[in-house]
Amino acid sequence: MTLDQFGAPIPVIDAAHLLSGATGGVRNDIALSASDLSAITAGTKLGFQDEHIIGADFQLPRNFVLSVRYQYRNLKRVVEDMAILSPEAANANILQTFFIGNPSSRLDAATNLVQFAFPLGGTPPAGCTSGFETEVIDATGASLGNVCFGSAGIDPVTGASVNIPDGVPDGFADPVRKYKAFELELNKRFADRWQLLSNFRIASLRGNYEGHLRNDNGQTDPGISSLFDFTQGEFNLLGDQFQIGYLNTDRRFVSNIYASYGFGGNRTGFNWRFWTGMNVGMGLHMESGIPISEYLPHPVYLNAGEVPVGGRGKLGRTPFYTQLDLHADVPFAITERHKISFIADFFNVTNNRRLRLPDQFRQLDLQADNPDFLQPSIINLTSGFHLPFSFRLGARYEF
Repeated sequence: MTLDQFGAPIPVIDAAHLLSGATGGVRNDIALSASDLSAITAGTKLGFQDEHIIGADFQLPRNFVLSVRYQYRNLKRVVEDMAILSPEAANANILQTFFIGNPSSRLDAATNLVQFAFPLGGTPPAGCTSGFETEVIDATGASLGNVCFGSAGIDPVTGASVNIPDGVPDGFADPVRKYKAFELELNKRFADRWQLLSNFRIASLRGNYEGHLRNDNGQTDPGISSLFDFTQGEFNLLGDQFQIGYLNTDRRFVSNIYASYGFGGNRTGFNWRFWTGMNVGMGLHMESGIPISEYLPHPVYLNAGEVPVGGRGKLGRTPFYTQLDLHADVPFAITERHKISFIADFFNVTNNRRLRLPDQFRQLDLQADNPDFLQPSIINLTSGFHLPFSFRLGARYEF
């Protein structure tokens, strides 16, 4: 533990990355403390996104209101931790030195490693002067070749990459997240004993960066995700991680329709005209499926669900889903100040049990196939299938 001048522990920015490597040792054990100003790359700015909305509302006859909107969101800049190291360099036991900045294809924050690929059984090129080399193996266990490194971008003592700009972009991709949506709303204020709330949305969400929280592998490390811990490298060990495609929360169509009807005022005392004062309602929810992708473990961290292969959504989409809910309540006025209401709610009346989310991890560990691949996810009780039909009965006493 490192202490500052006041005797207090200095927090570590990148503790989330002190993970075990394939050999069982702590591979990424060079981290930067919060007191080290060199951890923040010069020129780093806060992240932001542009959002543009254009729309119009129209007052229609019979208390209807029509709303039309177009929405566009474009992620322009993010703040993340990074390291100038390819996965194959990390597997050669070259240590990472992390820094905080704005990843982009133009960023130059460190000295790029000089990397040389050569065949199995071949002789390392003359430029391999660092003493670091490794055989590169893919997720299936097949050998892709050997790789070695020059000393230009490596600390000759620790083996760490050097975070000194060298005039060459560091090899990151631009983080992209673009959301486009067209939405139509038709609403009716409560009049003539009934009301309507409805919306219809057609949308598209494309990119290579979900945001601070990741749904693909459940990582909840805002600003220090694993997405920019490595550059792409020469052997494509990160698959399509930086490729742009439909993100895994992309849903092309969503619609909600809610309506209710009241049968009139309450009557004092219990009577057989139970419909007097009754309110009935319905809710109809419709949504298209989300992309189904194939994920391999991270080639260095070994975490499952890190590397998309074959393009995002390569395995199609989950089924279209529709859910119908019904509601009824009957109030009885006992006196002027006392009332009791009997309530009934029915959820998923048609018992639609479509697949909600499949397990998209092809492997749980490198070279270890997942037997539950594409089976209903078991992350929690509601992740695999939509909930079945259920109902709720109740009474409410008002005074």
